[in-house]
Amino acid sequence: MDKELFGEQFYRRAIEQEGVDYNFYGDWQRSYAKMVISITDIIKTAADDRESLIVDVGCACGVTLRAFKEANVFGHHLGVEISDYLINHGKPTHGFSDDEMIQCDITEDKLPLGDNTVTLLHCTHTLEHVTEDKLDFIIKEFKRVLNPDGFGFVVVPAIKPGNPKEVVAHEETHFIVQTMNWWRAKFAKYFKIDNGIRKAFKESKFGPTVGDESTFYDHYNAGWTIFGLRKEK
Repeated sequence: MDKELFGEQFYRRAIEQEGVDYNFYGDWQRSYAKMVISITDIIKTAADDRESLIVDVGCACGVTLRAFKEANVFGHHLGVEISDYLINHGKPTHGFSDDEMIQCDITEDKLPLGDNTVTLLHCTHTLEHVTEDKLDFIIKEFKRVLNPDGFGFVVVPAIKPGNPKEVVAHEETHFIVQTMNWWRAKFAKYFKIDNGIRKAFKESKFGPTVGDESTFYDHYNAGWTIFGLRKEK
């Protein structure tokens, strides 16, 4: 994958066209991390385990990884990202060491992790940016590194009612524009799909804005398609 696609121009375009600053950190990120920890119930696996590890695949500037780190659930934290620009922009801002944010092209390179080492694999709004011919390699890597008791939390924009094709394809670096069932079949080749994650997402009371009772589900259900991934035991 061409890392220059996700360099400074990509960063500036997100700010100008979508009002999204990938280096901004605040209440949204804190609440989101708490929501993911809650609905995956990963704390049962990570609690009191100094070797527990969260990996954020496609971490951009590291704001979500920072929120997970501040939640103080996992023993270790790692972000992988193809873009040197995003890493170098975010790492000093959010206080990460060189070992906590690593440049990695997930379409070509194995994840810099041992087998069965990851407690929570987090990957949101990343896989649509790769090409379909690379997806199986990436998902197999997810399977390789995930602990048998771990959880994979993946979010993609998928075609579904309320989220038509033209919405999914609006960003020029969205190379995979597919239906929810297409994505599900891809993940099901390698993982057991945890169907309970969507119900937990719907019922979660965490929201993006302090003082507003609306939830992440209320704001993002149309655009987010969430998959919970577990290894077959």
